[in-house]
Amino acid sequence: MNKTLFIIDGNSIINRAFYALPEMSNKEGLKTNAIYGFTNMLLKIIDTYNPTHISVAFDRKAPTFRQELFYYRLSLGSKRMTNDNGFCTVWACRNNINWAFNQLLNTLHIR
Repeated sequence: MNKTLFIIDGNSIINRAFYALPEMSNKEGLKTNAIYGFTNMLLKIIDTYNPTHISVAFDRKAPTFRQELFYYRLSLGSKRMTNDNGFCTVWACRNNINWAFNQLLNTLHIR
């Protein structure tokens, strides 16, 4: 059996989902568009490629090389993910999303 490993840039996928989808929220007002998009993309990867292993990496809280490299471009007024626009709610839910996907992946025998 061939083994397939998917390594996913979690920050990139969440950013893409946050801005690509229309704004969505639950009845408590929690913004859910990034969560919805992120989970749909992971489910699509599982369905399409049937990987044996998946790893999702997230940037750390401290400034990253990406932020330092593109600081000038970011400072020119591009949209930023802030608590004001609801993005920080994704990070608040990240542990719950990770737990749920670990349960799903264990059921599907994906590590």
